[in-house]
Amino acid sequence: MTQNAFGKYVKVALRWWWLWILGLIIPSAISYHMLQDQPELYQARATVMVGSSIIENVRPDIGMLRVSETLAGVYAQLATRPIVTEPVVERLGLQISPAALGAQISTRVRPDVQLLEIMVTDINPRAAAAIANAVADQLVQLSPETSERQMDREFGLAQLQDLRTKMEETERDIEAQQEALSRMTSAAEISEARERVEALNRVRSMYQSTYATLYYSVSREQAPNVLTVLEHASEPTQPLPQRTYMIAVMAGLAGLALCVLAVMMIEYLDDRLMWEGKGQEPVQGLRVFGAIPHVSRRRKGLLMLDHPDSREAEELRAIRANIQLALRNGSSSSKVLMFVSPGPHDGKSFIVANVAVSLALAGLRVNLIDGDLRKGELHAFFNLPRGEGLSDLVVTSDGDLSPFLRETHVPGLWLLSRGSQVSDPGSILASSRFAEMLDKLRKGCDIVLLDAPAVLAVSDAVLMTAVADHVLAIADAQLTSRRDLSRMKTLLAELGEGKLRGIIFNKVKLREHSYYYGYYAANRKV
Repeated sequence: MTQNAFGKYVKVALRWWWLWILGLIIPSAISYHMLQDQPELYQARATVMVGSSIIENVRPDIGMLRVSETLAGVYAQLATRPIVTEPVVERLGLQISPAALGAQISTRVRPDVQLLEIMVTDINPRAAAAIANAVADQLVQLSPETSERQMDREFGLAQLQDLRTKMEETERDIEAQQEALSRMTSAAEISEARERVEALNRVRSMYQSTYATLYYSVSREQAPNVLTVLEHASEPTQPLPQRTYMIAVMAGLAGLALCVLAVMMIEYLDDRLMWEGKGQEPVQGLRVFGAIPHVSRRRKGLLMLDHPDSREAEELRAIRANIQLALRNGSSSSKVLMFVSPGPHDGKSFIVANVAVSLALAGLRVNLIDGDLRKGELHAFFNLPRGEGLSDLVVTSDGDLSPFLRETHVPGLWLLSRGSQVSDPGSILASSRFAEMLDKLRKGCDIVLLDAPAVLAVSDAVLMTAVADHVLAIADAQLTSRRDLSRMKTLLAELGEGKLRGIIFNKVKLREHSYYYGYYAANRKV
């Protein structure tokens, strides 16, 4: 990225600083306020085991473990579906729809341990725990093991537990008889005690055989599709963390990102000519001669006389200096400087009048011509009547300029108004008499300023380009588009190739502080 490109990005960022602030603060404030008004939420969790092979078999089947993992995902999906939520709503008498209940339920599968976690979020902690347990119970009821097969497994497990208890009791009886036998002395008692020990050993052997057979029968039935509630949900005591500040910050960053995207689109689609400050690069190959700040309607006039210490007056002096430097290398006869603009409301006449005053105050003899034969109003800036002017001079005069060229109240500045209304201005401006008149005006002054009508409105300015020596464009920094400037350049190139010297911006928003202007206003002499 070049330094100039980086500078443009910085200027764009500074120009939209207020939008960055709004895009960051407003979403953050709104989200923070909304989160503050939200009730506290509680989450209860119940845990269900899918399958029983891990804890009930010494050597669990790996294939059965994989089936259990798949089934856990299936039950996780069912937990939020109406097949589960509808019975839960009816069982608990909830005043919400099954779909709304499903939105409160979330699940998480832990395939490495065959666990399915059911989380329920609610503003009531007791209700959250009750719903979580009801959902777990409903899933257990949906599994095939809730049928007669499950009852058989439970009966078999109960019988194994009973046999284990009887074997332990028999073992204790055998130990007691053997201890008593060691203390006996009578042959009859010893014989009787030995018979009881042998009987107990036979009973123990029977129990062991029955236990082994039953254990094998129960344990070989590995059930991957059995659900067991491993941990019931308890009533939560602490609400979920709302993360208000984090969400507010994320909302602000999202708003800022949207603002950046919007600005990028606006800047891309904005075709207006932009004033980028001092040292601006040429615009479409045209040198920037200066910029005039936006002037309110009540202040519009001859700023060099009415407000000599203003920022606008200082900018006019800068434009005057650039014009003198640009025309210094021209021939002595190249004195006609024409001002043009793409549209009729770019403030061209206002700038032309003030540039003329600025040149006159610098000691030059200036002839100012109002070339807009349709709506020209240059005479109004100098409080002069329109009277006879350019149209009368070209059409009816014998070539004598003195009756038409009027002296203004600015020393060294003469004005030739547009004159009487004519029906065909183009024929006058294209005539040889108009060119002859300009030659006479050249001889009697240091510079001739020609105010032309809007180029894109009528063809008059294009005709006048043929007799002008130099051309300056005026652009409205708020309205003039690059497309209009390009069209104007194309039209002027037909008769004035190479005459367009530069551009002057009007109605710009200058951001420089007033110190520079105030300092020079207090120490200069015009």
